[in-house]
Amino acid sequence: MVVSVERTWEGIKLKASLQTLRDSYLFFLTDQNEFGIGTIIAGVPAIKDSLITNPSSTALIGTRDLNISKIITKNLCKKLEKPIISFIDLKTTMPEIKLGKYIVEILESLLQEHKKNK
Repeated sequence: MVVSVERTWEGIKLKASLQTLRDSYLFFLTDQNEFGIGTIIAGVPAIKDSLITNPSSTALIGTRDLNISKIITKNLCKKLEKPIISFIDLKTTMPEIKLGKYIVEILESLLQEHKKNK
């Protein structure tokens, strides 16, 4: 199952997509017309009865918007409770604090759509 949402704020358009796999997810986020590779982050949720008590993420490729990319991936892992590979391709020069607000809104929309289509 693939769920996608698109939102526009103050001249920036964000697109997000979540692809359900058998035991994990692929997540895409961009401010471009089409999804790209961008920064690739692997995320693992917390695992009960193990040493991994918090979601964890690591960059596989790319360094642009690295901090916000890791935060997004950890957040999704925590909410979906499955591993995620994120492809985050953002070219905007908008400050991370302002961009982060918009990203939170689009993630909430995406997760609501995912929940409806489950």
